[in-house]
Amino acid sequence: MALQGKVTEILDQLAVGPLLLIDNKWAGARDAATFNRLSPYDGSIVGTYADATQEDIVAAIQSARQAFDNGEWRRTSTRDRAGVLMRVATSIRANVDALTAMVIREVGQPGQRGMVLRAAETLDYYAHLITDRRDEMVGDQDPNAIGLIVKEPVGAVGVLTNWNSPMSLAHKGCPALAAGCSVVLKPSHLTPGTALVIGRFFLPAC
Repeated sequence: MALQGKVTEILDQLAVGPLLLIDNKWAGARDAATFNRLSPYDGSIVGTYADATQEDIVAAIQSARQAFDNGEWRRTSTRDRAGVLMRVATSIRANVDALTAMVIREVGQPGQRGMVLRAAETLDYYAHLITDRRDEMVGDQDPNAIGLIVKEPVGAVGVLTNWNSPMSLAHKGCPALAAGCSVVLKPSHLTPGTALVIGRFFLPAC
């Protein structure tokens, strides 16, 4: 797809409309409100997105907490979590042209292909990090005891991304997911398209 294509068309191509992803389900905002992102370059409409309400935010937070407390992700082996991250990285690379076009249109700055590919590299990095991770043993404090330092997920994590680097969602959200946490991602209103697409990649990867 040409880089001047609208983000809405790219979202359609990747099977994502003006929707929110909450509790592994796509749905519009509670009041069906949407908003247009205008190009910082020429003021044209770049894309149309769901405008989340306070109720939507509460639902997302509650869903993330429920998923952490009662879901399988935190109990999944590091090997399986790493597999999910690497599959998403593969999807990013397979759609690098569309994602690059999306970021360029939303941010209004050329040269974004490297940033998109670095997001895939970040996913791969944390995938390998958790599979190579080892817990620590402390055995020299007491001759009659052995201490273990075990790393555990902390809970539901909120992630905010900045408008001028929307693919930073990988750098901010990936460590939490790799550790076994659930995540509520709130992208900037100026550049939400990439978050929707990455959500689209995660669902089949899991």
